[in-house]
Amino acid sequence: MRVDVLFPFALTIRVVLDNLSTHTPAALYQTFAPSEARRILDKLEFHYTPKHGSW
Repeated sequence: MRVDVLFPFALTIRVVLDNLSTHTPAALYQTFAPSEARRILDKLEFHYTPKHGSW
C-alpha cells in the first residue's frame, strides 16, 4: 500500500476529500482484506470538504 511507501513512519495521515460517495472507509474493505483495510484505516484521518461552501 502506498501509505507504507510514502509515509512509513507517520502515526496519522490526514486525508482531505470531497464528499463523493465513493470516498468512504468502506471502500478500503472492498479493495483489501479486512485485516489490511483495518491496518490502513488506523493510520488515516479523513476530513471532508463542506458540501455547500464558497471556495
